[in-house]
Amino acid sequence: MSQFLQAIISGVAIGAIYALVAIGYNLIYATTKILNLAQGEFLAIGALVAFQLEVEYKWPLPLALLGLIAIMVICGYIVEKMVMIPTKLAKSSFGWIISTLAVALIIRNGLTLPILPFGTEARVPPPLVKGVLDVNFGGISVGISWQRILILVFAVVLMVAVELFLTRTFIGKAIQATSNNSAVASLMGIPVNWIISLSFILSAVITGLAGFLIAPLTGADAYMGLDLGIKGFVAAVLGGMGSPRGAILGGFLIGLLEQICVSIFSSANVANILVYSVLALVLLLKPTGLASLSSAVKLKPRPAKAS
Repeated sequence: MSQFLQAIISGVAIGAIYALVAIGYNLIYATTKILNLAQGEFLAIGALVAFQLEVEYKWPLPLALLGLIAIMVICGYIVEKMVMIPTKLAKSSFGWIISTLAVALIIRNGLTLPILPFGTEARVPPPLVKGVLDVNFGGISVGISWQRILILVFAVVLMVAVELFLTRTFIGKAIQATSNNSAVASLMGIPVNWIISLSFILSAVITGLAGFLIAPLTGADAYMGLDLGIKGFVAAVLGGMGSPRGAILGGFLIGLLEQICVSIFSSANVANILVYSVLALVLLLKPTGLASLSSAVKLKPRPAKAS
């Protein structure tokens, strides 16, 4: 029983990371209707840059966080141009597949170049908060690392902040309006191109912070984004593309499913097979996801005044 409870706790913490990655997918999908296949690379960049600033350069944590956010803003903007310009020039509904996949491969291999300080070996930064919290559930003692608790708290706060940003601010409503109908949004004076750039930037920052949080548990290397990015994508599809709340739900469900499966079968491979089978079943039975209702604001152009 204690092993099962431990799996649930680990699943919730890991699920929070998947949820953040899924939100990153949703932000870009909302404004462009494309799936950024380089999303996992944002995670790897965040983990590696955070390790470099905090451990190698010994920057204070607040300064390292600010440096990480600044770098992720630049990366998000550059990736947006690398993705959207070829997609528009291709004039094909499938052009984004080639461009996002190419960007993913460029980043993944570029992070290992000798001119960069990251190298090819996995690096494991120390936990931000050390120690274990012993919790008693009905006479069963379970240890929870403070790092996992920090991941969960930070992820939940960040997810709530994103939800409030999208629903309570002018820019957030502009993102949702662009999602609903970019042509109408443009006619209403919303700078659609700027909103698309902003969605990539926000997605990069959120996913980069997720990489910073998960690195003490998984390690940081140039290839870490592949597996975690795919599972974040599964979470986004399970919850429903375009739904921030669905992304949160999907992330926690995938995290719980994965960790419970690992505790039962003692095999990460079996857990991966089960997670990807869930993706196939969702696409087959309910492609709109569990939260099929999008939170996009329905904006309509005002009728012209009679002259």
